[in-house]
Amino acid sequence: MQLPHNRQPKKTGLLFLHQMSLVKQNILKDALFTATKINSDGSKIFLEGVFIDKNDNGHVDFGLGIKLPNPLAIRESVHTDKIFFLKSN
Repeated sequence: MQLPHNRQPKKTGLLFLHQMSLVKQNILKDALFTATKINSDGSKIFLEGVFIDKNDNGHVDFGLGIKLPNPLAIRESVHTDKIFFLKSN
């Protein structure tokens, strides 16, 4: 599969972006978000999330929470299987 742009890995905070990918078959039904991520090697990953008000000790933010199918390594000993995209104002 040929992606529209070929980019070199770049550092974004603690995470490194190592590959380009496409997100297709996006479906939004009520607050549920589903999509298929297609990597540059043709492999596919099913994504699922919800639009929520996230509450951390009384501080509420609205955004998209996604449960990842496999844990994401942030550092050598730190992994997460959830990502929250905060809605910017």
